[in-house]
Amino acid sequence: MIGDGSYIVAAILFLTSGCVCLVINSYWGLSLAYIVSLPIFAIGVIIVWRSKRKPPSS
Repeated sequence: MIGDGSYIVAAILFLTSGCVCLVINSYWGLSLAYIVSLPIFAIGVIIVWRSKRKPPSS
């Protein structure tokens, strides 16, 4: 079991960015889909990166 909830939040953000990309792509095109979904994906990457750098709590 994952003790840190940040991985769960990051996974939700990754899935959300993919779904947003697919929905926006079908309506307004691929370039706008990337512009909107890339920041959501980047926030998920930053959350995982910061949790990996954090020293383990005892």
